[in-house]
Amino acid sequence: MTDNLSCPICKLESPEFQITDGTGDYGEEIICNCARCGKFLISKTTAAEINKKGIDVRTKVSSWLRMQNEFQKPMPKIKINDGTLAEILKNLPSYTPFQKQSILLNALANKSEYPGKPILFIPRFDYPLAWAINEDELVFHTKSLLERNLIDSTENNELNKYTLTTDIIVTVHGWDYFQKHLSKQVSSGNIPWEPNFQHGSLDAETQESHWDVFISHASEDKKDVVEPLAKELRSRNLKVWYDKWVLKIGDRLLEKIDHGLLQSRYGIVVLSPNFLRKDWPKNELDGLIQKEVGGRKVILPIWHNLRRSEIISYSPILAGRLAGSTETGIKALAEELIEAMEDLPIQTEEVVISKSFDINASFKNVRITGDLHRYSFIFGITLNTPPAKKNFLVRLYWPAFIRVTMNRDFTNSRTVIRDGNDFTEYSYQSEQRLYPGDTFEVVSPKGRTELEYEFDHNIWSKVEHGKHEILWEIYFEDQLPVKGSINFKQLNIF
Repeated sequence: MTDNLSCPICKLESPEFQITDGTGDYGEEIICNCARCGKFLISKTTAAEINKKGIDVRTKVSSWLRMQNEFQKPMPKIKINDGTLAEILKNLPSYTPFQKQSILLNALANKSEYPGKPILFIPRFDYPLAWAINEDELVFHTKSLLERNLIDSTENNELNKYTLTTDIIVTVHGWDYFQKHLSKQVSSGNIPWEPNFQHGSLDAETQESHWDVFISHASEDKKDVVEPLAKELRSRNLKVWYDKWVLKIGDRLLEKIDHGLLQSRYGIVVLSPNFLRKDWPKNELDGLIQKEVGGRKVILPIWHNLRRSEIISYSPILAGRLAGSTETGIKALAEELIEAMEDLPIQTEEVVISKSFDINASFKNVRITGDLHRYSFIFGITLNTPPAKKNFLVRLYWPAFIRVTMNRDFTNSRTVIRDGNDFTEYSYQSEQRLYPGDTFEVVSPKGRTELEYEFDHNIWSKVEHGKHEILWEIYFEDQLPVKGSINFKQLNIF
């Protein structure tokens, strides 16, 4: 580990190393004094375990170590055999941008010996102070504090990730915020990585709340879209964070919204001309994007009175996402949103019927020889309501144990694992326009694509005594994806 001449956690080059006797844990132990992480003891095996978990965990451990040093806690010793590694990994938090900015302000105030004293700030070394993943994110949070007049900088608008050093000063407004929301926690010994550090947002009144969905929107869209949608979702037993229902006179607005973002499983973003013109909704969107760092879908976009070109100019990332549209009506939109929320209860019938289209799934006998049956799979879409559809994608997830004897003309196929089971994913991308009343056969004998499969006694027995399904997903460019399943008991005559 010491041969690498870099920090075992953040990979910063040329830290100071000191080798210990190595008897306390598995492998060589060192004390590393890193300009980014601070001073800590770690073994070679422990460092390898942390590195196996990827950059997200590594940067959080780096931030955890830095906070221990900044708040003058005893030198951290990360080991496997005494349980410290497991405890640290178990309690690593995820923070929203608002919380990271509170943490950064707290760290800067802690570094300042007295109000008005300049603090040397080095983005390359100091991004763990904001629990940021890199210098870019640190600069974002620093500029947010500058815009809120909580800090001042000698670089100001020129501050970027290439800034070598700058002086930061906590402003009068920043000290006031610190005294009101953070100083009592610091004086009582709590630091940002600990569970009872509140960041001025998780007061006792709101800690019990967990929301299914947060609605980010511009106030001008409340009457026509947001309130009717919030009521429709609530009528379907979803717990909805909607500012009009949650915020009360006297509430600290920033902290309440911060808490709503943190405690909501999904974020509906109502993208409209009003939304694109405002800065405040963008901060909420940034908070939702931060929650997707781990790869789980969180943001559910809705387009309201917008063209694709307007979305592209605002955010190419959002433009590339499938979105719901208010053109379908509030009730249909609410149904699409619920179907897109993967960890909330949704309909699990073998064939799911959407209001806007029907799914037609069946099979045709190809050949039957004794107990070996060969079938051809048929899968079609019938569009029921306008608008016409173009550029849609169909994905079929086929259980690996059911033998496919022939497949033809799919756009893509690959092996995937879903819910611990092996599937083959077959994808087909269509650019043909589909009008209301039309049926589009995606898979059929001698059709656009073709898929034949076999059943024998062993496959039939497994299907008959378990729940084995084809999973399907349909992605239209103007609405959220729709998902469903088809049980193989309906796809054979064994």
